[in-house]
Amino acid sequence: MTAEHDGLAGLQPRIDAVRAQLAGDMARAVSDPEVVAENWLRRLAAEGAAQPEWWHVLKLAEETGEACRAWLAAEGRSRTSAGEDELARELADVVITAHCVAALRGLDLPAAIGVKHAVLMTRDLGGLRA
Repeated sequence: MTAEHDGLAGLQPRIDAVRAQLAGDMARAVSDPEVVAENWLRRLAAEGAAQPEWWHVLKLAEETGEACRAWLAAEGRSRTSAGEDELARELADVVITAHCVAALRGLDLPAAIGVKHAVLMTRDLGGLRA
């Protein structure tokens, strides 16, 4: 190992701390998943990495599977273990990716969620009762 490599390796804890601080700042500043999705789509486009709509739909399925795996692990129903933080991160991926698909299609997802909320709150619960 070179002295230069040793110096860079010594920076890693500071880099990790800055990333953690930025993540906290971003969580407070950008709590709207619609805004997060728009920022992500803009970054992909700006860096020449824009993906077609179908790619985001497939990512939605992938992220949903990862959220299910994280839930199973958090519940102790998997050979691997994961905590609530991992489950929260995977669920966030699902929400953000859903907002990306909606943005690419020009859908008003918050309005659709409002309509769905009204349906859920007025639906007969039928066989869902214990």
